[in-house]
Amino acid sequence: MKILLTRPTLTLVALLSALQGEGCLDDPSPAPTGRKIGVYSGVGADSASVRASIEALRWGGFEWDTLTEADLVGGGINRCRAILVPGGDQRRYSDYFGPVGRQNIRQFVAAGGGYIGLGAGGGLAASDSIDWPGVGLIYAATLFPVNQIVPWPGYGLTPIVHSGDSETLTWGDRLNSLYFGGPEFFPLGASRDRVVYRYGVNGGVAAIRTEYGLGHVFAAGFQPEFEEGSGSDSVAFADNLYDPESDWDLIKAAARYCLQE
Repeated sequence: MKILLTRPTLTLVALLSALQGEGCLDDPSPAPTGRKIGVYSGVGADSASVRASIEALRWGGFEWDTLTEADLVGGGINRCRAILVPGGDQRRYSDYFGPVGRQNIRQFVAAGGGYIGLGAGGGLAASDSIDWPGVGLIYAATLFPVNQIVPWPGYGLTPIVHSGDSETLTWGDRLNSLYFGGPEFFPLGASRDRVVYRYGVNGGVAAIRTEYGLGHVFAAGFQPEFEEGSGSDSVAFADNLYDPESDWDLIKAAARYCLQE
């Protein structure tokens, strides 16, 4: 995974985003229905993150389905009430979704759909970068990996601190969660975006919630879907780490927020 933005380029990204105009929404799609959450499992998605995300949703009592890049481009996204884009490769997400897939996601959310992004999926929700386009659901630039936390390509547990946001989208004031090369967010001026969590290591923005059109968005740079040292997520990744707490309550809260329940 390569660094998306260096800090000196953030000013330029802020200028470009300001010129584009915040809140310029695409025409919405027909309003999504039902309660099903579509988990993206196509090109760019990490298979372990996909499986762990599905297990977290199953634990939370949510209906789920899987989506491919063809669904995002061809309109299959509309059979779901919300989508979850897991950890993976943000550049490949952007490339394979293409302008049509990215626009379909914006239209879907603008019409009342939900977007849950974890790791690379969280970064993809951000504004356009210099290197490749984001979806533009949140008004922020991103920088990754955050080597102060864990140098790439390593992974490890890191403290995540609640920001004090009044929305009940939280699991405790402080938790340990998996970090694996995900983004730090840099808000680009006044917006409806709300910081939910910060990285305990550097105080950087780790998770954001926002409204986009009629829809709700939750984007996290860390990976709360993984249950370290436990088989409950059905994957062996990060089982060498020990974390007795579960972050799945945060997944549940994010899903309910994005489903507007």
